[in-house]
Amino acid sequence: MLLFSGNASASHSLDSNIKYIGILAPQSLLNAPVSAAAIEDTKRLIERGFPGVQIVGNHPHASVTIILPDIGKGNPDKRASFKYPRQEYEWRSYRTNDGTVHIRLYAESPEAVSFGLYGLLQEKLGYRFYHPRDTIIPAYREWPLPATFSWKARPRFEKRGFHLHTLHPIELTSALHDSDRSLDEVKEYIDWLARNGQNVFQFYLLRDIDREKWPARAREIVRYAHSRGVLAGVEISLARTQQGAFQAIKLLSLPFGPVQQVERTLNWLFQANWDFVTVDFAVGEYLPDLGGLMPVLRENMLSGIAKRGAKPFYATHVIAGANWYSKPRADAGILIHTVMCYSAVEASAPVYGNKDQRHMFALARHESPMRETWYWPESAYWVSFDNSVPLFLLLYPEARFQDIIAMEKLGLHGHITFSSGWEWGYWLTDWSISRWSWQYEENGKEVIAHPLSVLNTILPGKNLQKLWQRAIDLQRIYLKEKGLLPYLSALDPSAELFFPFNKPFQPRPRYPFRLLRSATEAELEKAGEDIGLLDEYAAKIESLSGMIEAEAEKCLSKDPSLMKLHRELLLGLRITALRARHRSLTMTAVIAGKTKGKGEVDHYLDRALDVRLAALSIVQEVEKTYRYPLERVAGTGENHTSYAFGYLYPVHSLFFWKREEEQVRARRFDAFFINLWDFRKILGLAGKTSLTRSLF
Repeated sequence: MLLFSGNASASHSLDSNIKYIGILAPQSLLNAPVSAAAIEDTKRLIERGFPGVQIVGNHPHASVTIILPDIGKGNPDKRASFKYPRQEYEWRSYRTNDGTVHIRLYAESPEAVSFGLYGLLQEKLGYRFYHPRDTIIPAYREWPLPATFSWKARPRFEKRGFHLHTLHPIELTSALHDSDRSLDEVKEYIDWLARNGQNVFQFYLLRDIDREKWPARAREIVRYAHSRGVLAGVEISLARTQQGAFQAIKLLSLPFGPVQQVERTLNWLFQANWDFVTVDFAVGEYLPDLGGLMPVLRENMLSGIAKRGAKPFYATHVIAGANWYSKPRADAGILIHTVMCYSAVEASAPVYGNKDQRHMFALARHESPMRETWYWPESAYWVSFDNSVPLFLLLYPEARFQDIIAMEKLGLHGHITFSSGWEWGYWLTDWSISRWSWQYEENGKEVIAHPLSVLNTILPGKNLQKLWQRAIDLQRIYLKEKGLLPYLSALDPSAELFFPFNKPFQPRPRYPFRLLRSATEAELEKAGEDIGLLDEYAAKIESLSGMIEAEAEKCLSKDPSLMKLHRELLLGLRITALRARHRSLTMTAVIAGKTKGKGEVDHYLDRALDVRLAALSIVQEVEKTYRYPLERVAGTGENHTSYAFGYLYPVHSLFFWKREEEQVRARRFDAFFINLWDFRKILGLAGKTSLTRSLF
């Protein structure tokens, strides 16, 4: 989808009736698939952004001529060395004696030319490649740039890209695994990566693929990624039982032993020319790490990947006290994982039983001098934490920006973002990360980035930008520093289970419903303070949302495409206020059930219902903006994952909100009351990926 923006810049003393824009590309670039694809794509995009302008080669009447470099034949084999070609580039614009403008690109590889072309479009000409299915195309009548300028760009990391966490039923899970459906959506996504200066793509392979047909699909995915300058990788497990993950071996399978199974699996997998393969050696979260228990098999797996010409990577996890890390072979890379909207360096990150995630930062610092080390943070967690509630958390861009700067200083080789869905504003985090992964200089001065610098490129006006900065400040203060985020999230699936199954995943509220029922007077008083903070957050966000809306009317009323995009984000912010109101009322209802009568409980639950219905109206409006079919992302039905619904199914009916009301009404606070999760299937105990099929 192309969104046309009317917010075009003024001319800089060039012919206002511009008719021709020249693009001079030497044959060496046209012969290289990566640069040839980028050149053709750039031509199409310029034609759309400059209606009526003809794109030509060396034309005497071209008002602007874009001159691309001759890179010769030097194009190293990325797969053989896992060393990506030179990527930095520089644009220099100048006026010629005849008054026309020449913009010359300095770059040393086809890949750098591709990055340079898209960098010119997005960073200078105002194209916005913000979503795989949506692009904002400016509508220019005149050339908008000054005749003289320089623009330099260098990547902060040699490898940059995204891991689509297809263990979750997200937008492209089916497209990547269905052997018979069109690959158009996957190609769309790879194009988005290339347009945003990314060069790495990975997803988690699932177990129930058609093993006869899927290798052909894999070859096409890899081929297309390579044609766009993108390294293609896949994550598999050694023998993970959870969530339908692809398994390299079945632990109790006969007649083939584990080593033979690894060889058979890798022979099958490498029917496609993968650049790298990441191995998950854990049986599951909070389950044993087979890489540590079976080091010979681990070495066999990693060396098998390497001898087939790909880079092996070892996946890590943030779980507190887990014995997942056991010194893989020296030629194996490592992915340093952190979770949710917490950075690797902040002082408090109460996830997976940790106080913080600084041990992962320490691991990155330790490993990066010795092996290929990539940082692997999340831009959404899903489950019951963020976009599934839904919560639009500006805390994600803030944490990811903080991490990018910290990991660049460590000298890490790569940054690959763990992505779990794009709706409810989560496209903003992925888009921001992609642009922050480059460092720019304009006319010799560094271009300063910050947590909202990418959002600000679609927000005209300093006042509007300041209001959104206030929004991120309020979320940081109330949700992180004052500890309200666990209340706005729903409880994770294990939180209501009994020992030893109640392992910590997401941050948990100080006063969950179950504790409130048996709370002392002192505890009730403290819980009341949290309820007051929830109401305070809601009031401040509601007030701020009104100011943002009024300012947007002033700034964006003449630009419908940006207004629509801005409203999507604003509704995401507003629903966090309603969520805080709802949680305050359900907590108050629980306390009323302890200290007052049923009438008071019903009163607060009726008010909670009113809040939920107000939030549901927002959901229905935002669903109209979803970029993929509603039935896919928010409907029910079996798919390749362990979840019989799309990732936004809980949002469609505000499942978690309604469940909490019913929990209070029925006084049922166990995991099996109005349960969304099929625990047996998720754990691999039932279904197509049952334990029997996992082991034998």
